[in-house]
Formats: sequence, C-alpha cells, structure tokens
Amino acid sequence: MAGAAAGTFTASPAGLSLNASTGAINLAASQPGTYTVTNTVAANGACQAASATTQVSISALPAAALAVSGSTTICQGNTVTLTANGGSTGATYQFLLNGQAIGGAIAATYAATQGGSYSVVITNPGNCTATSAGTTITVNPVATPTLAYGASSYCQNGGNNPGPTVSVAGGTFSAPAGLSLNTATGVINLVASQPGTYTVSYSAGSPYPGPGPASVTINAAPSAAFAYASSTLCASGGTATPTISGTSGGTFSAPAGLSLNASTGAINPAASTAGTYTVTYSVGSTCPATATTTVTITTAPVASFSYAGGSYCAAAQGNVAPVFGSGASAGTFTSTTTGLSLDPATGVVNLAASQAGTYTVTNTIAASGSCAATTATASITISGAPVASLTAGGSTAICQGTSVVLTAAGGGAGATYQFLLNGQPIAGATVGSYSASAAGSYAVVVTSAGGCAATSPATAVTVNPATSAAFSYPATGYCLSGSTSTPSITGTTGGTFTSVTGLILNATTGTITSATSTPGTYTVTYSVGGTCPSSSTATITISAPASAAFSYGSASLCASGTATPALATGASAGTFSSTTGLVLNAATGAIDLTASTLGSYTITNTVSSTGACGGTSATATVTINALPTRPTLTAQYNGPTTTLTSSAATGNQFYLNGVAIAGATGPTYVVSSAAQLGSYTVTTTSAQGCASLPSAPLVVTATARQLADATLQLYPNPTPDGKLMITLTNARQPVQLRVLNALGQVVFRATVPASSAAPQPLDLSALPSGVYLLRATTADATATRRFVRE
Repeated sequence: MAGAAAGTFTASPAGLSLNASTGAINLAASQPGTYTVTNTVAANGACQAASATTQVSISALPAAALAVSGSTTICQGNTVTLTANGGSTGATYQFLLNGQAIGGAIAATYAATQGGSYSVVITNPGNCTATSAGTTITVNPVATPTLAYGASSYCQNGGNNPGPTVSVAGGTFSAPAGLSLNTATGVINLVASQPGTYTVSYSAGSPYPGPGPASVTINAAPSAAFAYASSTLCASGGTATPTISGTSGGTFSAPAGLSLNASTGAINPAASTAGTYTVTYSVGSTCPATATTTVTITTAPVASFSYAGGSYCAAAQGNVAPVFGSGASAGTFTSTTTGLSLDPATGVVNLAASQAGTYTVTNTIAASGSCAATTATASITISGAPVASLTAGGSTAICQGTSVVLTAAGGGAGATYQFLLNGQPIAGATVGSYSASAAGSYAVVVTSAGGCAATSPATAVTVNPATSAAFSYPATGYCLSGSTSTPSITGTTGGTFTSVTGLILNATTGTITSATSTPGTYTVTYSVGGTCPSSSTATITISAPASAAFSYGSASLCASGTATPALATGASAGTFSSTTGLVLNAATGAIDLTASTLGSYTITNTVSSTGACGGTSATATVTINALPTRPTLTAQYNGPTTTLTSSAATGNQFYLNGVAIAGATGPTYVVSSAAQLGSYTVTTTSAQGCASLPSAPLVVTATARQLADATLQLYPNPTPDGKLMITLTNARQPVQLRVLNALGQVVFRATVPASSAAPQPLDLSALPSGVYLLRATTADATATRRFVRE
C-alpha cells in the first residue's frame, strides 16, 4: 500500500512458512490451511507503533490418479469405466485421450470406448491442478469368422485333398465322424473319408465367436476293374469277353484296329488288325473311374526273341531281358544246358548267378485259343571276368618330379583300360600303361572285349620329397688378394662341395679362400645325397691383381728413333700417358724420340680392373737429350797421305765405308795406305751418350788432290730455296761439280769452266730439304763443301 512500510511479519496458526522480514511465503514448505498474517511496524521517534493483518489460504495439490473398472482390453462396441481419484470436495475434472481434452468429459468418471492413452486433470477449489499418469485402453475388433471350401462335393478318388478358406485365422475345425478332417488346417483327406454329407464347423475363439459352418459331401468312388482271360488273342480264335470285377454299366474303348464292343468289352479277334492295344473301361459320371489292360492280337503265336548284347559278363550284376520280335510274346523259356540262371516265365537271365558259357534258349508258346503252339530260340554267351593285374616298370618308391610306368594285363585282345588313383578314375588314363608321378594307391579296371570288367589289386606308389641343390655365391668373381666367400644354400643343406685342383674350397661349407687359390675359372658343384639326390653348379673366377710395372732401357734417351718400354713379369700394358711434349703411343708406351720435345717426363701406365681385382698404375721417368750437331769432315792431302779432320773437338768416331774404325776417336784421322781408301764419315757423341748424325761422306782415292791454289766457296748456307752461288778461284782446269745426299748418292751434276773467278749460280731448288755435299773435281784434285737445303 502507498506509504506502508515493512516491519515484522508473523502468522497464526503455525504451519505457514513465512519470512519475518519480507513477508514472503514459501508455498512448498507450508501446510494447507487458512492463516492470519500480521505486519507490525515499531515506533519511530514521534511516530507510534502500527500493525495490519490479512488472510491467506494455502490449498493442497490434488494427488491425481485414474482407476479402471475392468480389463483395459475390450472388444469393439464395449466400454470400460475410468474413475478420477485424488480430488478434494469441490474439485473439477477434465479427461484426456492421447493428451487431448475429451469434450464434455468433466465428471469424476468416464466411459471409454476408444483405444488410446487416457489421463485426467484434477483442479481443487484452491485452483491447484494435477494430471494423472496415462492408462492405455486397447479395443479389439469383433468379427464373425467365415468358412468356405472350393466345392460343395468331392469324390473319394478326387485327387488333391481340399483345404478351406477362412476370414479369421487361428481357429479350430471340427466335423462329424466319417469325415477325415485336420482340425488345425481344415484339410479333408478324401481317400480316408467315408461317403456322406458333413457339416464342418470353425471357431476362431475369443474375441471372435463362432461357429462358421460349411457343408461338404463326399461321393463314393466307383471301381473300373476288369480283365481278359488272356492278353494274347489269336486272330483265328473266338470272341474274348472281359470279366468286370468293378462297377458295371461302364463303357469300353480302344484305338482303331481292335474290334471292340463298347458296352460289353467283347473283342472279335478275327475282325481286328494284328497288334497290341490298350483297352480302357470307364464308369461313373460325378466320380468317374477308369482302368486299362493290354491286349495283343496275333495272327498266330510268335515266339521270336533275342538277347540284345549277345555276349555278357558272368560277373556282371543285374539281369538281361529278352527282346521280342514283332508280334512275339513270352511263353515258357528253357535252356539246352545247365549253368544258365533263366526265368522260365520271362526269359530274363540272371548274370550274377550264371556260369560262363554259350547257351541256346528256347521260348515255347503253348497253344492258345485257336492258335497252335510255337517255339523260337536265341543264343546268349556268358563270358568269364578277366584277371586284371598291374605291373610296375621299376621301383614304386620314386622321387618327386619323376614317375614309374604301371602296365596293365589280363584283358586279352580288344580289352579296354581305366587306371584308378585312390579308387577314382584318372582322366585320360585309358591305355594299357600309365606313368604314375603322384603318391597313392593305383589300380586298373580291365574290360574285356566281351564287356567283362575286373579291377586289379592295388599298387602303392610312394613319392619321396626331392632334394634341392640350389646355392649361390655373393659374386661370380673374386680377387686373389681377397678374403673368403661362403655360398648361400637355398636348397637342401648337408651336401658336399667339390671343384678341381687350384680352388681352395671347404667341402662342407663351400667357403672359397681366394687368397690361396690359383687364378682361373672354376666350376663348383654342390651335391646332396639321400633317396632323391640332386646337384647344381656355379662358376667362379679367381683373378690375379693387375700389375702395371714397366721401364725403358735407360732413363736418359736421345732425340732419335723410338724407345719401347719393357713390362715387368706379370704386368700388362694398359693406357700410357704423360705431359705435353712427349709423343707417346697410349697403347704400347712407345716414345717417338725424334718428334718429342727435349726434356724430362713422367710416364704413367694405367691398367684397368681385371675380374674382381681393382685397377692399378705405375710410373717411369725419362729424359730426352738433344743430338750433338752433325759434324763436317774435311781432307788435307799431304802427298801419299790424307788427313781427315772432324769439326767436333771431342767424342768422334771415324767410319770407313760405314764401319767404325777401331781407335779412330780423335779429332783427326790419317789415311796412309791403299787399303784405307774409300768413303769416310765421322760422328760425335755428347756427354749424355747421344750420337750425332754421320757427317757427309768424304771419298778418298789414290788420285785425290787438293785443288791447287783454288778456293771453293758457296753461299748462302743454309739455302732456304735451294739456290746457291759458288766461287772457284785459281782453278786452272775445268771443274766437275757433283752434289751428294746423306747416303752418298749423286743427285746433281754440273761443269764450271777453268779460271771462272766470277760467282756462278747453282739452282738446287728441286732437291728436298736435307744435308748435302758439294764436290768440285778437276783432273788432279778435289774440294768438298757441306751445305744445308732448308
């Protein structure tokens, strides 16, 4: 209220849960009832204390529940009463179906007719509301079951047993005695039922009352049984009338050709066509019945027959029936000899009970009607079973991967064969022998030409597991300087390793010791013994380490000719190499000394790997020294002697006609006798031992004289183009000029007049480059000069 203040709240009587400071009521903690609540405000200054009261009613929540008067499952059209409980005086109600309010259902009870979940909402006068738990009502439909059969009447011999059709399943069938009825399915057993009319009842039970009846009539089945006195009638005989042992008054029928009375069944053989006929007798209409019999019309008894195969096996199981000729029939069968098991009525031969042999069987047909007796014979041969055997062409204990030939015998000419393994036919094994490679029990079925079969005793073949000698080394080649190598055995272990002498081989492990083996290629064989031995091989190559060692005849070489290396023992030529300036054959190591630049060189011989051994290299050092300058040789004629002088001060060696003169090693040599006349040359050798080219030859003859008071000059020397100028002073006679090459051969000739002091041209441009001698000769003297044609 406006202006009011909160003081202290109190309630009377006890039971109200009240907050004294705020006046708030805890409804859940309070007891139902009516209470007086007082708010008291204390005095404040000049203001006096004040109080006020109000009434509060607390109502209890209803305990809503729903009671059912009867079963919660009802039949359609019935009701079940639902009663609301838990409301106080003055309470109101509202019934719900599946959570929805039912219009008008506001009383404390409700008659439920529908299926579903029912509950009730109860509201007390204090407006407190509660809803009951749901109650499920089930309403089952109500129907009268119906029952019907496909027909109202059935024959005892009517075929399939009829069953009913019902509208409601799960019921029970019943019928009077005499009707064979399955009470669970309603199926009628026609054969087991007695003729009559029956009412079949059906009750499906609660909540489906019954019964639903159906009327069924079972009609008696007639019999059409009849027979003729004989099934074979002679065309010349009289009428044959059947005896009817069933229901009379029926009708007879037969195919065209048989003269038949349809009412009596009487056959007129004389008017019929010979043949075999089926006569049918039909009786009844509602429940018909028929019966048949076979009648043969023959113009005369025919007894002809035969046995289809003609030859049979005595050991065969089963019977052999005769095959009758056209119009023939069975009479009485007999055999001429004993041993044949023969049925006299049918002619059937029991092979299993018969003995081997050839028999004549007679079929005798006795006189019948107007037909006289007759006979016929047939021959049948019963052969004895072959004696089958199996022979192994070797041991029956074989190794895996091999076979043993099994040969069949005992069938005779024209026999056929079928080999068996463990009792089962082997596909394609149909000749007289078979190569067995699988383990097991072998036999052969031998069938003679007469069709008799026999199985040989079994022969057991054992297949021993094959060994494997598979092995391999980590490599196919090893170096002589290497370590050991052991093979990997992927086959059967425990074998032995062998090879030829030279390979150091461990026979047990196959380990190769290459370091002590002899180089070469070897075949290593691994052999596994036992019942099924095996072996295999591997090829191993042992290689010696490569050697490249070599040397030249001298470390100091002269710049002339070639120098070829000598290989050390066991070494080989690989690829030779050196630095620029040395003209070297890379394949042989030969040095072209003439073409190489002077100097010192290190030569390397590189040999590639051989087999499993790595490559190697070796070196040699050589120095190529220059040749000394080619000396010149001059002659000084001193009367009977001639002194030859070399241009070289040391290292000289004089030659006469190309042969070294012993001891002629000084700078001069004196020709003093006729024996010494000839062509002289001289060489000089350097401190390094290199010999120069020979000087130009100088020929000393008995008449050779120095050109008197003459001087021979030539220039330019060397000549770059072969054109020279010569001067001859004080020549008192004509001078013959000759040019000689290094071999002493004359390559140019010319004549100069006497006293030709003026320079004379000499054209030698046609000559090749080289060192030449110009020889000027008069009648009593000779002068020689050396020049070079560049």
